[in-house]
Amino acid sequence: MASLDSVRQKINHAKLHLDLVKSEIAEYLHANPGEFVPHASSTHDKPTFVLKPKSPIPEKIGFVVGDCLQNLRSSLDYLVWELVLKAGNTPGKENMFPVCVLSKIFQDCKTARLRGVDPAAAALIEKSQP
Repeated sequence: MASLDSVRQKINHAKLHLDLVKSEIAEYLHANPGEFVPHASSTHDKPTFVLKPKSPIPEKIGFVVGDCLQNLRSSLDYLVWELVLKAGNTPGKENMFPVCVLSKIFQDCKTARLRGVDPAAAALIEKSQP
């Protein structure tokens, strides 16, 4: 039986990571890690600044950002799995949410990745592509 519970759980897990990232960044900035200096392209009308760090950004921040993004990406794959079940079909290892930067790549992979998904749902997924 199709259910969005697994999709919601992955999104909630991503939110936990996002909250941790926010906390880690706040802690890093609170420690006065550097100073903001004008960027080379900065103008009086459009000032732009960059952080000139005194200390490196903690590696943990990058790891947790990666975990957050991975959970969000996985939630899309879980969604496709559930869409296949909802359509009364059996999902397989090829089923996943296609994320493609070019239309041709999407056209090449959509048949396998969206096999068993209701055509109306597949059309919505196609609209979400860049």
